[in-house]
Amino acid sequence: MRRPKNQSDTAATPPPAPPYTTCPAKTWINSEGCTLAGRTVYEHCKIVAKVAEELLRRYPLQIVKKLFPEDIIAIAGVHDVGKISPTFLRKILTNLHKNNSSPLYPRNCRTAPWLCSSHCRQ
Repeated sequence: MRRPKNQSDTAATPPPAPPYTTCPAKTWINSEGCTLAGRTVYEHCKIVAKVAEELLRRYPLQIVKKLFPEDIIAIAGVHDVGKISPTFLRKILTNLHKNNSSPLYPRNCRTAPWLCSSHCRQ
């Protein structure tokens, strides 16, 4: 895929994929209307696996064996592993409220130019 002509190499190149234990998977909106980083991919996947496990426990074993593959809990648990990528990280972070910053992912055009839209790169 070709890069648009108006972007420099520095601005268009995201960092390597973040660690799965800190990569945000979700955002949430607080009572003031600010979009903030929510659960990490790791936390989200663990929760999904536990929910899948509990749902399957409530079904009769014969139905579970007939309808679902043997590793369905693991499959459910890793369903969002694709979010561990620089592209998804950029999507999440560009949607965060401008005052929401974290030590792991500073919202600063000087330290992370790939996060900023073209109007703030000058």
